[in-house]
Parts: sequence; structure tokens; C-alpha cells
Amino acid sequence: MDDPRGSRALQRRKSRRVAPAARQPAPAAQQPSQQPAQVETWSTRAGEQMQCELFAASDEAVVCGIMHEPTCCVAIEGLPPAWPGAPGPNSARLQCGHVFHPAALALHFLVADMRCPVCRVGLAETMDMQSVPAEHRLDFQKKLEGIERREKEEEERVEPASIADVLRDLELQVRLADEARELTSLRTPVVFHEEQIRHMTSAALQECNFDVHRSFQRLVFGLVNRQRCQYPERSVRFALQHPLVPVSMLSEPMNVAAVWRELLDPAQQHVRTPVPLFCPHVTGSEPVAHLRVAFSANATVPSVSIDVNVCFLLNIATYVSDVLESVRHAVEQHVSQFDSTSVLEITQHAVNGVELHPALP
Repeated sequence: MDDPRGSRALQRRKSRRVAPAARQPAPAAQQPSQQPAQVETWSTRAGEQMQCELFAASDEAVVCGIMHEPTCCVAIEGLPPAWPGAPGPNSARLQCGHVFHPAALALHFLVADMRCPVCRVGLAETMDMQSVPAEHRLDFQKKLEGIERREKEEEERVEPASIADVLRDLELQVRLADEARELTSLRTPVVFHEEQIRHMTSAALQECNFDVHRSFQRLVFGLVNRQRCQYPERSVRFALQHPLVPVSMLSEPMNVAAVWRELLDPAQQHVRTPVPLFCPHVTGSEPVAHLRVAFSANATVPSVSIDVNVCFLLNIATYVSDVLESVRHAVEQHVSQFDSTSVLEITQHAVNGVELHPALP
């Protein structure tokens, strides 16, 4: 007959072996796979400090809040795939709990500030480069220089459409006058091509060369040639005119004889000096354009072109356009005469005022 006491003792031993297993936590495989963390202190340029917890994660559930991909998969050109230390931390957790790839986070801190890119908790200053491990500082410095260079290029690049809109209304004028009054003027639009202004930066736009129509060159040559015999003391001025630039862009006056001798006489063999055009109210003694005259081989009529500071024109034209738009908005909102039966016409030709017209049916 079996001993009931022995049977009960065996059952108690089995219970003791089984019970601990029932109280074990979830298997480790259900948790993000990561190695023990290391803590670093990163500082702003002003010396404020914050702590960053670095660890190595192999589980794709650990996602970088900047790159939006698993930290174990993040690759930033020119920057280290992992932070120095064993076993190669590829994840960085801030005190707010958000996780990023260390290189992506450090680059963000160096470019912007040390606030969390997700929740904006942190320090409102850029990070000191000394917080980057010494072996990677040169890599980060090169990356910063590349970012700054690209940002500068983007800031300087001007939309070709904006340039074309301004240049379409730009005119070169030749004004003939005596002591009392202006006698006549010749005018022509500058000639440009879309390809000429495509992908140009503001630096290149400060001196763009534009041709003028050949017929205009012949007219100027004929006008001065006729005047030099009878009225050599009459004055000639070259001017740029644009409806959105309500300031003068003029050369100094030259008498007809001097214009013929220094610029237009085909018998003269000297190099023609460019004629500067000034806008003294805005740029003082700094020219905004230069008129160029040259003779090609065996030519009897000179070739005329103009170098223009297009950035200057864009700045003035944009400002005036914005003012006109503000005037239009103010009139629509506040002028009692403006109602549903009227329309306010604001165009680039309305620099000197605005007019209220009856609306068209």
C-alpha cells in the first residue's frame, strides 16, 4: 500500500517547481532588443547641459524620430553609423523618452537647437561641437559646411519667372536735350533669353549683359551723327526705365560731339569706355548699369549692349509691387466709393497712383 504522506510530499515538490514558472515575466523576445545603455552629457555653446542615453538596438521596432526608419538601418552620408562605445550605440534616447539615431540627433542639435525634434522639450541653443566625439568632429564639421553652402545657394537663387517678369518691361532710352528741354528720346526693350537667366544666383545677377535690337542701334547712330554737325553741344543721356522702378537710372549728360567721338565714330580705334548709369537716391555713387559700345570688324554701325544689376531691379520692383498690392487691399476694405459695382485696377504701370473704374458688366 502506498504511503499517502509520500504522495503528498511529491505533489508539494511538483508545485514548488511549477509555481515559479507561472510567475515569470514575458519572454525577452517580446521586448525591443537592445544592449545596456551608456549615458553622455551634451552641452550647448553657452554651457547648458543635457543627458542623452545611448544604446545599441537591433530590433526594427526602435525607430528614429528624425529619419523615420529603424535606428539600426539609418545611414547618413559622411556620418558614423554608430556612436563610439561598446557595442556600438545606434540609438539615442532623450530625457523626454523620444529615440533617434545618434548622428541624426547630433546633426539636428548642431544645426538648429537642442530641443527634441518631436516634442520640443530641451535647450533652445545649438550644441557645442565639443560634445561630438573627437574622432567624428571633422565629419560633422564637413557636413555642417555642406548644409550651410546649400542653404546659401538656395537663398541666393532667384526664380527665373520673377526675373523674366521684370526684364520684359525694362527699356533702354537715349534722350536728346538742349539747355531748356528734352527734344526727343529713343527707346527699346532689352533683349534676353529664358536660358540666359535660368538657374542664376543673386551674385551672377548683379551684372547681366543684355543686347538691344539692331534697329535701335542704327537709330541711335543716325541721330547722333546728324546732330553732331549742327548741334554738337546738345546733351545726350542714357537711361533705364521700368514701370515698377519710380527712380531715375541715368548716365551723366554728355554733349553730342563727345558721344560721337568717344562711342560712335567708326574711325576711332580706341577701346570704348563703358558708360555708367546711376541711381543716386538708392545706390549713391555706385552704378546700377553700364552701357557698352563696340565695333566688330568692317562694321559701320556699333553694337550696343547694357550690363544691368538685375538684383537691384528685382528688389525695387518687388517692394513697389507689394506696396501697390497693400494699397489695393486697403482701398477695397476702407474706401467708401468702392463697392460691388466698382473695380480697383492696380497694375505695374500704376506706380504714381491708382484709379477707381466702373466694373465691366
